[in-house]
Amino acid sequence: AAKNGGYMQLRNAESGEYETFSASDSIDFTSPRRFRVTAQSGAAYLEYDIRVNVHKEKADSFVWRPLLTTNTQIAAMTNLRAVNLDGRMLLFGASGSAGTIMSTQQTDGRTWNKLTTNLPSPSADIAFNIAKQADKLYLYDDGKLYSTYNATNWTLVGEPSLRQLIGSDGTRLYAIDASGNICASDDEGNTWTEEDTDNPNSLLPTQDISFLTLPSRTNPADKQLIIIGNRDNATDHAAQVWGKMQQSDASAQQQPWAYYPMT
Repeated sequence: AAKNGGYMQLRNAESGEYETFSASDSIDFTSPRRFRVTAQSGAAYLEYDIRVNVHKEKADSFVWRPLLTTNTQIAAMTNLRAVNLDGRMLLFGASGSAGTIMSTQQTDGRTWNKLTTNLPSPSADIAFNIAKQADKLYLYDDGKLYSTYNATNWTLVGEPSLRQLIGSDGTRLYAIDASGNICASDDEGNTWTEEDTDNPNSLLPTQDISFLTLPSRTNPADKQLIIIGNRDNATDHAAQVWGKMQQSDASAQQQPWAYYPMT
């Protein structure tokens, strides 16, 4: 019913004529429908367009749509990993036995350019050894740790004995050292300290490693850290997952990294 006893009509989708509306009618809202409400006096009316929004994607689906028709340089690359820096998307990967960095503006995604850097000779494994911390990117390659603000000009930080640089929680860098232990740096990679673990380090992943940082639900200043990856072990049937709560209070007793068995 219309407010104040107005007279309601529905516009016929085929003829365009207005017909008396009944609340018991079924209406096809495949396309927007127009209603007209006329005052009791018949002196004036208002029209309303009504649209019913329907979710048209299949449930639990996430569809990627291509921005590029072809890019021969990217198509030839392997070992890919992307990271955002300074308003750009950077794609790290391998072109044969050498490392390659491609770049596009975050607002673009269609136009990619290969970066020319001052890195001595990037290896094919550079995508597995990058970490972003604040507005700076870190790369561990050929026994050397580098940092950059733009992915073009890299500064040598040092030569720590690491196996792989795995990530950052925003203020600390994390890596697997040459002995297979989790280690962390509080001073932008200049010095490294071994982290405690509650299980043998042989259970740490050795490949396909991802590092996640999530804010604590109870204290946003604390961080839930997660390491996920695989081992080069034919007997494994699931990923290797480790976690730790990094507390912001300097006086708090830090807990060891905990192993989460997957079945």
